[in-house]
Amino acid sequence: MTEYLASDSLLFGHYQEIGVNYEEAPREWSGWINFDGNGTMYVFGYGSLTKPGSVAAELNRAVNRDEMIPAELRGWRRAWNVGSDKYSHPERTIYKPDGSVFDGVVAVLGLVQGAANAHCNGAVFSVSSEDLAKLDARERNYRRIDVTQAVTFRGKPDDCVVFVYVPRVEAMERLERALRGPNRRPTAIRKAYVDQTRAGFSLMGERELRQFDADPIPNIDIHDLRFEYKASGIRDVDDRTDGPEPQAAVAVTAPHPGPGRNGAT
Repeated sequence: MTEYLASDSLLFGHYQEIGVNYEEAPREWSGWINFDGNGTMYVFGYGSLTKPGSVAAELNRAVNRDEMIPAELRGWRRAWNVGSDKYSHPERTIYKPDGSVFDGVVAVLGLVQGAANAHCNGAVFSVSSEDLAKLDARERNYRRIDVTQAVTFRGKPDDCVVFVYVPRVEAMERLERALRGPNRRPTAIRKAYVDQTRAGFSLMGERELRQFDADPIPNIDIHDLRFEYKASGIRDVDDRTDGPEPQAAVAVTAPHPGPGRNGAT
């Protein structure tokens, strides 16, 4: 039996060419234009990431109103299907208007993949690799996927890539357990989050806001919950308001003024 010696069997520092035809031009890799930022990159926002102030605060750079381009995502629909709590965000404490700690689950927006004719309106904004790293850290309840072919917007470049953040399974299960599991927990939607999101769609126009308002909010109470953070570089966009944090004294349980809403919204 012949002894195997790497020094005799491998050529270190060399490569082997397989199937190379020097008579033809090299074939371009279709993904090259989007590799490591070679093409223009966008993120499709469908919730609080439709508001320029929220995006600017999260990316720590100026984002003008005209940089938020109205867009549509086909094959997906918006849903209130993501839950966050002290376990998903241990650096964050949630307070009720009376100053007591809210030890439940906060519901926020996500997406559900639907039929081919399903659609979700929102906005796209251009990002750098550094911007994506910040958003990846913030969107811990979501995973980033490429939806370039499913997104349409005015002036869309041929060489662009469009990302969107879709809910992780564990984030959806967290909310589902809180609402319908054997050990149900208090569940709420944060009023500041709804207000921020509606403000973002309002800036894009009445038609965009009507489309957002047509998506029903589930029968979950909306409360003026307040977030406080320990020393951490990660914060939620809906907590980075353009002005002071609202300090309402009562919980909101009446329907939100937006049309098409049901339940306590």
